[in-house]
Amino acid sequence: MKSIKPVLVAMLLGLALPAQGDATKQVSADFQKMVAEWQAAESAWRAAKNDVRDSEAYKEARAAKDIAKMRAMTDAVTGPDRKAFGKRALALADQCEGDQCLSVLTFAATNFDDGGIAEVVIKRVLRDHVKREGIAELLNKSRSFVRLIGAELNRDLLRKVNAENPHPLPRVHALLLMSKATLKDREATAADFASAKAQVLEADELAKGSRLARRTGRLRFEVENLLPGCEAPEISGEDLNGTSFKLSDYRGKVVLLDFWGFW
Repeated sequence: MKSIKPVLVAMLLGLALPAQGDATKQVSADFQKMVAEWQAAESAWRAAKNDVRDSEAYKEARAAKDIAKMRAMTDAVTGPDRKAFGKRALALADQCEGDQCLSVLTFAATNFDDGGIAEVVIKRVLRDHVKREGIAELLNKSRSFVRLIGAELNRDLLRKVNAENPHPLPRVHALLLMSKATLKDREATAADFASAKAQVLEADELAKGSRLARRTGRLRFEVENLLPGCEAPEISGEDLNGTSFKLSDYRGKVVLLDFWGFW
């Protein structure tokens, strides 16, 4: 009997692997079908809204500056059933794993504009996919779902990716998104700005040689030169009389810079 067991295991594996491959192909085909149907439904919805905007009634409302009527007319156009598409995507995600599952979840989070679906997606990503390199694509498109999931869940996602993901690009995205949120916060303190600066500098180091290097470089210049308390970058030029001057010549004085020109 002992000699039969390895053969039996091999036979079972031989049966299982083709079945798994077939399942993966089926999910891929179903996903492509769903994407095509979603794109067609969204295109039809946008075309219908454009037809409304081209109508005489809409033009009359626009001429009368009746914003409420204009909005009511476009809002009356029935759009795709976003929740239904979202549930369909989640069902597909249940049938796959790994990068394939993450791709399905990313599409659901960044296309359907539904808060409930987006929240479920991000929680699944937090549970199962934080360490995957492909999560960079989700973070790159985060603008499409951040407002849907709330600040707390978004912070959890970014912090966990930065802390646990072993790949540089996902961490770069997470660091940039965290730092930008701080830099836009009107209530941010000097300590908050210092933390954001450290995040940008770390992102810039991680991004060297990658497609994100230019983006991190621009933000690095900003945090090193343009944050409150930073020393202003040197500016030189000539006054109306042709006399050369530099901004540093006026150190310690109140200076108003008025940039203008002709194009």
